[in-house]
Amino acid sequence: MPAPDFLPLPRVSHPKPPAQTDGLPTLPGPWVFRPSGGPLADTTSQPGEQVAIMELFAGSIGAFKNPSSHRTVHFDDPVEAVEVIQLADLLLRLLARTQDRT
Repeated sequence: MPAPDFLPLPRVSHPKPPAQTDGLPTLPGPWVFRPSGGPLADTTSQPGEQVAIMELFAGSIGAFKNPSSHRTVHFDDPVEAVEVIQLADLLLRLLARTQDRT
């Protein structure tokens, strides 16, 4: 079976995150999808859907990207590892769609 084609990582330019007020680290990306002024938010979709996309990115970063930034993460189940890659590919596709809107 041939390897699937994955989208290349799109280059997205966006402003700095909003100023922190609670002293906690700010995630470096999902805020750009926030419904109230996020530069990559899809203003043609319902507000609840905009929040869901923002939370999908935040949850994916928190669950899969962030842990591997701080320690070695082992995927003992190859199917799960492939599904994480597929999720990343889906997120890149959603991100690529934002370029069509800008």
